[in-house]
Amino acid sequence: MPDVYTASSAAKKRRWYIPVLVSAVVLAGGSGCALARPTADEPVPVSVTGPLNSSPKPPKAAKNNAKPAKDAQPAGDASQVAKKPVAKKRAGLSIVYFRVKKKPTCESGTDAVRYPGQPVVLEWKVKGTHKATLSVDGPGLYAEYGAKDSATLDFPCAGPANTYVYHRYTLTVKSGHVTKKRTIHVKARVNEIASL
Repeated sequence: MPDVYTASSAAKKRRWYIPVLVSAVVLAGGSGCALARPTADEPVPVSVTGPLNSSPKPPKAAKNNAKPAKDAQPAGDASQVAKKPVAKKRAGLSIVYFRVKKKPTCESGTDAVRYPGQPVVLEWKVKGTHKATLSVDGPGLYAEYGAKDSATLDFPCAGPANTYVYHRYTLTVKSGHVTKKRTIHVKARVNEIASL
């Protein structure tokens, strides 16, 4: 019988102890939260785990495997795209070519029958001017011609038989203070005139 009484009194003690313990825990938790709150005068602690940035990084755009075409035009009407004017390069004074169109020959044959020699034919083309002058065997002016022209000239063949005779032709062009010249040498063989 005494054992039953002891057990019931112990149970009664536990009944009031558990609610008191629970309420103490609740109060302690509430007071702890109240104590953890900062007052208006206290600075709020900040936890820094990384570098501070003044502005957040923008999100990275999704990578697209498609590469833009090299010939891609900017958006908009093609007529609105301004085209830069191309400056035309002014052609300077130049001799494009100066050459022999037909080679000369010296007279041939015999005392009884002679064949006359053939003249030399020269041709040329120049740029940067409308005229050209020709000199033969020296600086003197032979004649004036056009920018793209030709000249048929007698080719004297005085000299010993079986030798070569040479003549020099100089083409000259001028434009303002600029002068350009080109000289070519032409030769022909002096034929032996047979005696009958």
